Amino acid sequence: MKKFFSVFAVAVLAVCLTACGGNAANNNSSSASDAEGEAPALEETAAAEAQEVAGEQDILAQYETLINKTIELQGKVREGDAEAMQEYSELAEKLVPLAEQLAQEFANMTPEQIQHYTKLAQKLAEAATAQ
Repeated sequence: MKKFFSVFAVAVLAVCLTACGGNAANNNSSSASDAEGEAPALEETAAAEAQEVAGEQDILAQYETLINKTIELQGKVREGDAEAMQEYSELAEKLVPLAEQLAQEFANMTPEQIQHYTKLAQKLAEAATAQ
């Protein structure tokens, strides 16, 4: 059972710490004539980024909730509780897509979000390897 936790933690960490670098950097070599139409576009971009950050915080909160529930169940799973194993499996199925989504958005996260995300991954790994 300890191997299962270790493999699960490694899989989640691998997904968590994998950041997609697919976002192309904006090309800031616009001419002076483009600057006039740029202000509304910048405001729209800022609003979209603010929504994106809020969405990432929601995902991070969901991720933290699932990690906490997973950690709570680990003791029961180690004892062989079948119901806890089923719930643990269901939580793992929910955790992986969230971790993948967070990994894709990693480049857009604020430093605080990245720090929180990293702490959550460490917390899960430590719990999985604890006896």
